[in-house]
Amino acid sequence: MKLDKAHIKFIDTYLENSDVRHLDIRLEMVDHVATAIEKEIEEGDQRAFIKVFKDYMLKNKSTLIENKHQYLKSVMLKNLKLIFKFCISLKGFLVSAGIFSLLYISFKTYGVAAVKDVMSYVALGLFVFPVLSYYVVTVLLKLQKISSVERLGIINLVFCYMIHFLNLSTRNHTEWTYSIETISLFITAILTFGIAFSVVAFQIVKKGAAAHKKMQLL
Repeated sequence: MKLDKAHIKFIDTYLENSDVRHLDIRLEMVDHVATAIEKEIEEGDQRAFIKVFKDYMLKNKSTLIENKHQYLKSVMLKNLKLIFKFCISLKGFLVSAGIFSLLYISFKTYGVAAVKDVMSYVALGLFVFPVLSYYVVTVLLKLQKISSVERLGIINLVFCYMIHFLNLSTRNHTEWTYSIETISLFITAILTFGIAFSVVAFQIVKKGAAAHKKMQLL
């Protein structure tokens, strides 16, 4: 037996009222619970949906909530893997090569101070973009919370500190302590990470918007 839209909506509402606030986590739980209940009914349970659901939740609710916390922990690792995957891909390599070449030529042509200021603004833009994306989707489009995007905030913070460290370490310098090649490589790593971060954030926000649309159709 396949549960209908009313049953799915009932499960979703129950989980939301049970403090499963993040949409992506709740969607996974709804699918898990619906599949389990369908299986019980197919195996011969003739009771009404509400009774099967109630018994199932009495037995499994604590496990589901525990899995919610496990999912929250694993999201951080998944996001880092996505960022790393972009960085080692052909696109990531081309981005890195392009940034390094541009930085190296710019340092040689315009000098340290001018390029450093431009780099700071570019890095800041890469930092702000995912935050604005999340704001637009969750506030302006009234989308529910997405754990994957919120966990990216931790990675976002690390990226911010990398930029801050670079600016502090070179604030009073007109010449680099290290070679142009070395510092270009360091800045390339930061900017490539920022671009990868922005790409992953966009993908997650897009996925969250699709999930929200799916829930609206129930």
